[in-house]
Amino acid sequence: MKPINGSEFAREVLLHGFIAVVGGIGAFLIKDDKVRVLILTSTVLLLLALFILHSYVRKVLAIIRAGDNFEIRGRLQHELLHKGRDTIVRMLANVSIQPLAVRGHSPFERFRPEIIAMLEDLVRIGQEYATPRSRVWGSLRLLRSDNFYHTFCRAGSYTPARIVTSTPLHKKEAATIMRLRESLSSGRCVIISGSGKGLEMWTPQPNDRFGDDKCVLMGAIMIKSCEEKTSAYFKHQMIGVITLCADREDAFNESHVPWMQGYVDVFSAMANVLARSSQGLG
Repeated sequence: MKPINGSEFAREVLLHGFIAVVGGIGAFLIKDDKVRVLILTSTVLLLLALFILHSYVRKVLAIIRAGDNFEIRGRLQHELLHKGRDTIVRMLANVSIQPLAVRGHSPFERFRPEIIAMLEDLVRIGQEYATPRSRVWGSLRLLRSDNFYHTFCRAGSYTPARIVTSTPLHKKEAATIMRLRESLSSGRCVIISGSGKGLEMWTPQPNDRFGDDKCVLMGAIMIKSCEEKTSAYFKHQMIGVITLCADREDAFNESHVPWMQGYVDVFSAMANVLARSSQGLG
């Protein structure tokens, strides 16, 4: 918590001192013992109530300030990582835009342990940032040539049984994917979805019964090519979806979006490199 400064301390001392003096003088002037005791007791209780209330307000303000700073830090981090991602793309040769996973084979497979380790790190961060008592886990879905996003890997505290009954999401039919794709036009690339967010934001799945995807931070992993002279992107595709899922509907909010955008940019930079290496491009 932010320490109290000198002026705040002086104001507190003056306020409490004034109340104590008024209460003391009032008790001294009153001759009735019962009334005097009542005034002194009321003064003490008032001072105690003011102290407790002021401490509570300071804590609330500190939480509000911390939340504001958290979102600002997330935005600054996202700006840096986004510029880094874009610079990496411009350094690379243009690529033929196509799904990175064909009939289940993906260039991501070579780096599965490293990707899972990155996802585990993201889950640990999400666990720290999520609403207390939330159980957080993450997943990575990749687009295959059948136009469905299939789960490539998971990390964190998820229900193991969901591996058996997991269903792919169609890129143009699943509401969850459609809402994420719509966010691309604004450059947001991250949405808050989940089984607790309604049919407009979520595609019902058998795994919803486990209750560990009520709130989901979902980000779009993009591969792009850009015009050399103008650096403008002329080809792009959402080849993957990275998610942080939680078992509480209030686990994530808008303040979590900026830092999630930054980590999505990291995975997008990696995807752009893999897309070109799989096509023999530098």
